[in-house]
Amino acid sequence: YKDKKDGSNKGESSDFGAIYNWKNMYKVVQSANIMIQEIANIQGITDVERERYRAECRFMRSLAYFFMVRLFGDVPYYTEAFFAQPLPRTDKSVVLKNCLADLQSVLDSDPEGNILRWRNGNGSLRANRGAVLTLMMHINMWLVFFEPDNAQTYYEEVKRLAESDSWVDGTYYSLQPMSQMGDVFKGDSNEGLFEIAQNITTGEIFKTDHMWCTKVVYEVRNKTKPDFRYSEVFLQKLYPQETEDGRKSSWFKNLYFSDEENPGSSSSDTYVEIVKMLNADHYGSTLIPNSGNYIVFRLADAILLYAEALNKLGEADKALEEVNRIRQRAGAPDFEAGTDLDADIYWERVRELMGEGQYFYDLVRTEKITDSSFSTFADESGYR
Repeated sequence: YKDKKDGSNKGESSDFGAIYNWKNMYKVVQSANIMIQEIANIQGITDVERERYRAECRFMRSLAYFFMVRLFGDVPYYTEAFFAQPLPRTDKSVVLKNCLADLQSVLDSDPEGNILRWRNGNGSLRANRGAVLTLMMHINMWLVFFEPDNAQTYYEEVKRLAESDSWVDGTYYSLQPMSQMGDVFKGDSNEGLFEIAQNITTGEIFKTDHMWCTKVVYEVRNKTKPDFRYSEVFLQKLYPQETEDGRKSSWFKNLYFSDEENPGSSSSDTYVEIVKMLNADHYGSTLIPNSGNYIVFRLADAILLYAEALNKLGEADKALEEVNRIRQRAGAPDFEAGTDLDADIYWERVRELMGEGQYFYDLVRTEKITDSSFSTFADESGYR
């Protein structure tokens, strides 16, 4: 797929090949650096507002570096405004530790949460305290991968961050009922931690070719099959037919094909359609399957990272309690003690966060990509 979309690896294609081009990420870094310095010269805002903008810029800068490190490893790192000198790449672990130190200083300088609040009046469209803590949890999990000898320290940090003011247990944010999951993907729900706005009214929209949800639906677009097809073996392993799970009926069509439910069709010409994020609307003559915000972080993600860290620290009972919060919201049976909890938590992240940009990176950072039982799912024809 990479060769088809961006054969020269220049990151210039109009579709997903653009991920190879870090220029836009560095635009975020440079803009944040300039804003942090120049906000002092802006008139008509209070000192608290000024510091809030600075904190948000430091979050955005760290988020950009985090995204780049996941893709490229070592990357040039700088925090000076108007910087224009050539730089060598900085070691990936150093970049992430610099981001952690920067974000921790944001939290330490504002212990009461007066500057970077838990909910800042703008929903999750601007950085808030939960978004900062979740980013720091993700960074620590990647440092486990880069520095396995220090894994215990990083897992303990994830636990500390999750337990700060008991926020991950629902003090400031909450898991939405399964019946309201459509609202989560529309955006600005109590589960959202950080989102990128899409507003059809004001013309702020993503290109539909760049949206996963556009690729995995077809009937709403008057097509006969989706552009992207997931292996049915893979999907049915994730969501077994015999296991209760509200995500199966809410997020999929034709996951388990039934002639009674699809008269006049057969399983050979009916494809699984993933409608998880299907909030269709029109912008002019363009149909936008997901007219909601792009979810970068939400509470379920943080809970599952917390469960993963707890399990690695030997706190299996608490880890089981946390991962079962996600299971219970979906109406799925609890995981039980005595099973392979590491694998259970991993697969629950795959189920819960499908299509939200987590799967491949989780596969890499956990090193499960080297284990065929986690990374290879083929049906009898070899289709994956």
